[in-house]
Amino acid sequence: MELIVCGVLKIVKELKMLKILDFYAQWCGQCRKMMPMIDEVIELYNDRIHFEKINAEENKHTAEKYGVYSLPCIIFLRDNNEILKITGMITKSKLIDTIEELIK
Repeated sequence: MELIVCGVLKIVKELKMLKILDFYAQWCGQCRKMMPMIDEVIELYNDRIHFEKINAEENKHTAEKYGVYSLPCIIFLRDNNEILKITGMITKSKLIDTIEELIK
């Protein structure tokens, strides 16, 4: 019985957690430039934010679902609802500032 309760609490916590979808493609020069920075930000926030890297070429249905038509594209979700979409290159400091604002 406790396992079910813990599982439910974990699901509820994950739903409230900020989720970031990073859409990229291997052919995208800006995406490749941002990859190391994205990895650093993931490392900084890995316990407070759920990150997903999504190859838009290999996951066209998911990209279409979220209206991704330009790369790179970072989508921020809360309770599985889109709250912000950033298309194009972004600096590490701008990404961190955005995350900090959204997790307040």
